[in-house]
Amino acid sequence: RTAFVKAISEGKREFRRIAISGEGANYCLPCGACRQFMHEFAPSMEVLCTRGDGRYVSYRLDQLMPYPFEL
Repeated sequence: RTAFVKAISEGKREFRRIAISGEGANYCLPCGACRQFMHEFAPSMEVLCTRGDGRYVSYRLDQLMPYPFEL
């Protein structure tokens, strides 16, 4: 969320892709609160999730957050 807040505070309003990186054996996915926050700005954004060996998977945010709270 910090990266998003910084970008928004500098006037960015459109997002296409974000990478979530971790060093563990499992893919590093954004938490539920982060998914909800990002959904409010870019519901179909691509989310790249990495793991420690450099491999990654790609999801659309709406796949990771199929039933968000909506205004």
